[in-house]
Formats: sequence, C-alpha cells, structure tokens
Amino acid sequence: MDNEIIGAIKVRLENAKNIVVASHVRPDGDAIGSLLGLGLALQNAGKSVQMVLVDGVSSSFKHL
Repeated sequence: MDNEIIGAIKVRLENAKNIVVASHVRPDGDAIGSLLGLGLALQNAGKSVQMVLVDGVSSSFKHL
C-alpha cells in the first residue's frame, strides 16, 4: 500500500466514532483472532466498535 492510502485510512479511523468490523463466512481461528485484535485495538483507541461474525463463533473458538 502506498503512503497516500495509508494516510487516508488513518484519517478516516481517527475521525470515526462508530466502527463495524466484520469477517468472512465460516471464520477460522485466524479470522476470529484478526477480528478481535482489530476490534479491541479500536476500542482501546476510544472507538465504539461492533464486531460481527454472520455465522457466529464455532464451539472450538468460544474461548477466544
């Protein structure tokens, strides 16, 4: 990614108050971990975050 795109993403995230983070259908552990990592980082930055998994979390990943 070039610096212009990265800068634009940074500005939009800084200005956003409410953010939705979603993952693909039938999420695996990597998808769930990425969703949680980004979602929690945004919450720590003071954002209101809704994390969405359309298929939910399988029983093998409930501990996350």
